[in-house]
Amino acid sequence: MKFAKLSLLVFCMSICTIFLNFQPVHSSENIVRAKIGILVDSNNSVKMARASDRLRSGDLVRIYVHTEKASYIYVIYSDKKEVTLLNVVEQKMRGATLVLPSVSEYYEIDGSSSLEMFTIICSPVVLEEIPLLIDTDNSYKKWIALEKSLKGKSKIALTKKSETPFSIAGNVRSVTKSKGNEAIVQKLKIYSGNNFIVKKYEFKVKK
Repeated sequence: MKFAKLSLLVFCMSICTIFLNFQPVHSSENIVRAKIGILVDSNNSVKMARASDRLRSGDLVRIYVHTEKASYIYVIYSDKKEVTLLNVVEQKMRGATLVLPSVSEYYEIDGSSSLEMFTIICSPVVLEEIPLLIDTDNSYKKWIALEKSLKGKSKIALTKKSETPFSIAGNVRSVTKSKGNEAIVQKLKIYSGNNFIVKKYEFKVKK
């Protein structure tokens, strides 16, 4: 009986130790962060776009993505008619900057659509459902459903810790490093997500 009581005491102490040392799974380790922005050149007037700006036919846009850690970056374009995967990049180099289409080129708003949408997704792991959906079934309705699902999964309660600045040490991918583009990256807003980030820009176009 004494041995049984001692075993029970040890068991209870072990359980208490486990609970005391328990750390919640939802921690800063699951938070993904990136600096994201779209530069707009409208009649030689250059500015950083807001998520729901109004553009004009002939305006030029350039996309910047700077991840805090090595990530897969998906850039999806849609105009409610078609869905296109502009680029899938595996950012193996920590802290690298992706510029699309490049630091010397822009995407041009041709005015053929009244709405131009860009969705930028950053994830430390491959999200196979994105290219699979776009490649096999180029459906706007199905893409919007997937985008909504991904947004819901990535939501977090933002804290000061998740918004603290981080270094841009690294390089600008595929192009020569430029002080102008480094300055732009420094000014980009930081976005955070739970396990991955989903950032959408929805531009109304005036012809």
